[in-house]
Amino acid sequence: MTDPETTVIDSKIDELTRQAAEDRKSKATADDKFTDTENRLTALRAAQREIDANQKAYETAYPDLRRGQKSFEDFRSTEKTTLEGLLKEHAREVRQKSAALQTTLATLRQEVDTKAGELQTAEAARDAAKTTVKAKTDLAGQYKKLAASVTARHNSLKTSRDEIDKVGNERQYALAYLLLIRGFTDLLNAAPKLIEPADLPKKLLEALEAQSSAEADLVKQERAVADAKIAYTDAQAALEDHIKNGEIRLREQLKKIPAPEDKSLDQATAPAPDREQDQTPGQAPAAPPAQEHDQGPDGGEE
Repeated sequence: MTDPETTVIDSKIDELTRQAAEDRKSKATADDKFTDTENRLTALRAAQREIDANQKAYETAYPDLRRGQKSFEDFRSTEKTTLEGLLKEHAREVRQKSAALQTTLATLRQEVDTKAGELQTAEAARDAAKTTVKAKTDLAGQYKKLAASVTARHNSLKTSRDEIDKVGNERQYALAYLLLIRGFTDLLNAAPKLIEPADLPKKLLEALEAQSSAEADLVKQERAVADAKIAYTDAQAALEDHIKNGEIRLREQLKKIPAPEDKSLDQATAPAPDREQDQTPGQAPAAPPAQEHDQGPDGGEE
């Protein structure tokens, strides 16, 4: 049986070990908080030193800035009304194309995120396949040299058994039990098992086929990673192209929308009708139109 005094000390050590871990975590959190507070103070103190000059500069510029802001707002309001009147149904088309530009941007960003997730999943599957190949290859190698493999495992079992006997003789029964149910049992049940000599060819064949299947799966997973990388790269390129050229392409499209017909301009540039040709047979020629005179500000002729 274990010494009662040792149990009390061990319990206190465990308690203090847990407390130390919690204290380290609390200290790290406190250090992070302190650093954040210091950074905030530094930023505020810098702003405090500059606030008077910044405010004075802004107050001086504010009247001009306010007039400029109103001028831009008035321009937008007037120009919007004018252009919508000229474009008519085309104004709605412009708004739709503009909205589509942003929708495409959001879609492309989502596609990049999706492809990044698919690449990460493919890489995880590939890594798992590598682990499986190694395990299957090791097992096949052990079956190729089964006598040496089982002998090495028996040597490890002997070492584990000696350790269990030693701690048992020292009356550390709980530790002996732990070593028995974990390390010793795992070694005892590990592959490759001790088999009848006549069964070796069959077991070796099974191990080699399992290795081949794992290697084939790894090839498949490697190809999936390569495809996922290409898909991610293409999605990223499409997003970058849209960010760089999407609005340029939209502007080129909008340039092709026909300008509204200016009827007053068409009438002014139309050729005058030939009055003699338009005259009805037997009708006297029409009198020339009376000459118009510009009038001065007071209504008299100039």
